[in-house]
Amino acid sequence: MPRRSKGARLHLKAARRDKAGKITHRATWIIRDNGLDISTGCASDEITAAEQALKDYIASKYAPKRKAQDIESIPIGDVLSIYLDAELAKLRDRFKVAEDDEETIPGIRKFKADWAPERLVGRKNASRGRR
Repeated sequence: MPRRSKGARLHLKAARRDKAGKITHRATWIIRDNGLDISTGCASDEITAAEQALKDYIASKYAPKRKAQDIESIPIGDVLSIYLDAELAKLRDRFKVAEDDEETIPGIRKFKADWAPERLVGRKNASRGRR
């Protein structure tokens, strides 16, 4: 039986040295995910930036389920992500954003996937009177 994946995680890649022992590449944080190593570009002392890169990577991997669901169970993040997929070209034109300049478009996919409507209003099944 194959091993179960640990999921995307940060790993500190050790500094590389030449034969004389001189450091050629300093230690950096990488994201390990299913056998892939993705560079964060962060040095060993830039932990916060590396964690943010991991957060952005995980958010970029998320794809909402696109099938008929109960309206109360659809996460707000899914609704916004689907909207962004459908309207991205129009938003670029409207806000005059270059295609390669994604940082100026709001990070809608960064919403947590579990932001369901009942979490925003603080109760579940509000229309049915149940909590």
